[in-house]
Amino acid sequence: MFAHVRASTYGVLSETNCHPFNYHSLTFMHNGGVSNFKKIRRRFLNELSDEYFNVVQGSTDSECCFALFLHVLNSLGYDPSKPSGKFGSKVLRRAMNETVARIKYWTKEANKLVAEEKYKLKNDVSYRKKLSIFKIKEIQESKEEPSMLNFAVTDGESVLVSRYITSKVDEAPSLYFSCGSEFVERKNGEFNMNRVDKKNKVVMVSSEPITFERNDWTAIATNSLLTIQKDQTVLLHPIIDEYYQKDPLFIRDSGFSTRKGQMGFVPKDDLITDNGNTNNSINKDQPISSTNKDDKQLKKKILIPPLEREGRDHLF
Repeated sequence: MFAHVRASTYGVLSETNCHPFNYHSLTFMHNGGVSNFKKIRRRFLNELSDEYFNVVQGSTDSECCFALFLHVLNSLGYDPSKPSGKFGSKVLRRAMNETVARIKYWTKEANKLVAEEKYKLKNDVSYRKKLSIFKIKEIQESKEEPSMLNFAVTDGESVLVSRYITSKVDEAPSLYFSCGSEFVERKNGEFNMNRVDKKNKVVMVSSEPITFERNDWTAIATNSLLTIQKDQTVLLHPIIDEYYQKDPLFIRDSGFSTRKGQMGFVPKDDLITDNGNTNNSINKDQPISSTNKDDKQLKKKILIPPLEREGRDHLF
């Protein structure tokens, strides 16, 4: 089952812009955004064959990403309209890697255009005189930013999820998974994942943990793919490109994703200091920056067990 709560970045609020998007056996969702999408939207659409161009009914970057995924899948020799689906996790993973690679390249093009426009606006008087007030304001407000590509796709049998950002130092929007034998309600309104044996019967993936059982959730590493196979086996594969970090101890900066509203926060009532008392002076809506010296000193006094393999030191 796919479920999505949309906070729009591109496109108006309408049913055609709501996730998930469907094409025969394939279902697709996106959390994040393609940087400076308006500057490369035409490039996106020109890449598509007529069939997948007509798949796009709304005005979002996300639906264009889905159409591109379908186009890539077809170019690899697999018909997306195949009624039974069942392309297999390897095929979906290959198509996703290629989709991400193309968007990554266009993001570089978009950021280059932003830089060129800003330079001309500042240094070329004749260029500035030709622009309307609205265009000048648009250029002034535009930024060179990475694209955030947290995608989820299924063919009805396998599920593939990406956590990716076109940056070597920034952290992608948060993403977690939980797996076990059964997801049970322990008491009224409180659930946790029960593990009877090593075989998975339930696998959940979420932008944020949906329960308070922290040990039930594992963070998916930035710039990687998670695959859920037909037998509920979970596989993790890194996306190895110029933004890949070989050092497993490297801590990415969460500031960009936090400012975009793509990272969660620990409620202030859960912040326990080293003297065992609840620290009520910390505003749960104010994230602690990993680059602020005073914030780092405060973090040392806060004892919250991190999610396994995560180092989620920014979510305070």
